[in-house]
Amino acid sequence: MKTYLETIKQKTEESKGKNELKDKLITLKYGTDKNIKELSFNTRNCIILAANGMGKSSLTKSVKINNEDEKHIELILANKILTLTPNKQRRVVEQDTKDNNSIYAEENESYFGWHAISNKELTQIILSQKDSRENNIIQNDFDFIIGKLVQQHKNKHARASINYKETNIYQEFDTKAEKVCEIWNNIFNSHELFIQQEDWSLRVKTLDEDPNESYSIRNISDGERSALYLITKVLLAPNKSLIIVDETETHLNSSLLQKLWDSIEEARPDCNFMYVSHDIEFALSRKDCTKFWIKDFSYKAKTWDIQEIKENDLPEELILQIIGSKNEKILFVESTEEHDKQLYEILYDDFKVVPVGSCQEVINYTKILNSSRAENYKKSYYGLIDRDFRKQKEIEKLEKKNIYTLKVAELENLFFEEKIVFEFLSTIYGEKNPKQTIEKMKKEVFKLKKQKAFKTDFYKNRIQADFNQNLQKQKKFDKFSFEPHYKSINQEWEDIISEDNYSTFLTKLKCKEIKSITKVFNAEWKAYYKMIIAMFNSEHKKKMKELFFEYMPKITTTNKK
Repeated sequence: MKTYLETIKQKTEESKGKNELKDKLITLKYGTDKNIKELSFNTRNCIILAANGMGKSSLTKSVKINNEDEKHIELILANKILTLTPNKQRRVVEQDTKDNNSIYAEENESYFGWHAISNKELTQIILSQKDSRENNIIQNDFDFIIGKLVQQHKNKHARASINYKETNIYQEFDTKAEKVCEIWNNIFNSHELFIQQEDWSLRVKTLDEDPNESYSIRNISDGERSALYLITKVLLAPNKSLIIVDETETHLNSSLLQKLWDSIEEARPDCNFMYVSHDIEFALSRKDCTKFWIKDFSYKAKTWDIQEIKENDLPEELILQIIGSKNEKILFVESTEEHDKQLYEILYDDFKVVPVGSCQEVINYTKILNSSRAENYKKSYYGLIDRDFRKQKEIEKLEKKNIYTLKVAELENLFFEEKIVFEFLSTIYGEKNPKQTIEKMKKEVFKLKKQKAFKTDFYKNRIQADFNQNLQKQKKFDKFSFEPHYKSINQEWEDIISEDNYSTFLTKLKCKEIKSITKVFNAEWKAYYKMIIAMFNSEHKKKMKELFFEYMPKITTTNKK
């Protein structure tokens, strides 16, 4: 039996040239009654880039309000933190399991469940600008759509069971809950989301651990929860909807975010998507997508100056709006975590540190701004990225473009270098024999070689890197082909897992599970990280900086000519 994604892919291939969404001019109205403007594009999707404060959320609501009479608009409001209420009965009335209902919901105490909000009701909430009620709706909505998803699944199984008893004929079918699980599992391949038949609940199990052990979706990470919400939200949207996504930013890293939306778009070929975001790398990753940017916005008049971006030629004004700086030395870093930024600011205290997500986004920002000839911004920009699986030639080539590389595979590995751990154990714990604890730590780190996730990530990243290098060399794409060099990749993998030198292994080990090694210090990763940062704010600051710069580049700034 074909998977859902395989079926969708086949249908998409079969409908090439016949797809109603292609080569069809889409025109969307936005603005106020006194000043209505139109945004037109003839691709399937569009993305609008803008810095914070440029009216992104107001624009998405304006598009919904001004176009909902012509087609169904499914607005996915910006969400930062989603929770599922524990032990809360998710009862959904039968009429709200149908796909033609708007998905947003509010609690209805009369039956201890939820009821769907019509487009008209949601529009009234938007117009009234009741932010607190809007926030409550987003939170309640997660409970509601999971309840709706599970209820649809139960209903289909019940109808199939009744039909089998009456006709003795079993008809194969799939459910949207199964489709959600399949897409989610395609994104997070070290975990499996499934429907537990005993109580029809959604649960997760870790593939490397006991297959009989599972846990509630309430306990998944913020990024995993956000992905579950977005997949479910879009799959439950009515046919031929325009899906407006207010802020694509989630708790996912850039590569997973792109993969997530690629899968969601593929699962709903009948829908158009409009993204509004400040994520430049995500914008560049979208295919069959017209790109715009908000050059100016008047909050009082509710007017936007929206301009099209031609051929991915991002305006420098847009980039500088997003990073929020014109006059300081800039260091782009590969992170979105606040504590990572704090560490970089301590170590590179003569820079304005700007976290921008993935390594590719660091490279993009640095290259674009350093190649600019704008008279107002004559200065150099710098980037700092993880080593990952880069070879020395690539590292040296990037450094010539002001892009520097850590001497370890990724930032977390720094915290497990012997000298840094020795200083921590001696200073914070006052251990008399820290070398014994360090030996235990090294043994635990070497055990990570056996992690299935480590091997999977290595091959995925290595093949992706080879593909990107081949792509950059191409001048003509009509005959482009790519075949991974499996022999050299396999040899590289063998070299990594046979590495017995601890420090060298940390330059190659790219595995998030390294955070679990702090159990050797009887500490959680976050607590350990904070204690290391605290050492920089004490009399040990000079010593800690010296130790960290043994594994981090010292960036020499030069004026751009």
